[in-house]
Amino acid sequence: MSDLTQSLEKEVIWPETQRNHEEISGEKETSNRKEIQLLTERIVQLQQLLSEKEQKTKFFFRR
Repeated sequence: MSDLTQSLEKEVIWPETQRNHEEISGEKETSNRKEIQLLTERIVQLQQLLSEKEQKTKFFFRR
């Protein structure tokens, strides 16, 4: 490998590759956070539905 090629690789290609990896990593992290938020919201909804159903069941069997 020539000095020019090595220099080009160190100064241009490697930093660009590193930036791309960091960008992809950041996008994955953002995507994961959004997915966690959506799943958390769904869990809360399901807990509320379960609670309502349990209350209705208790009311029904008390009569």
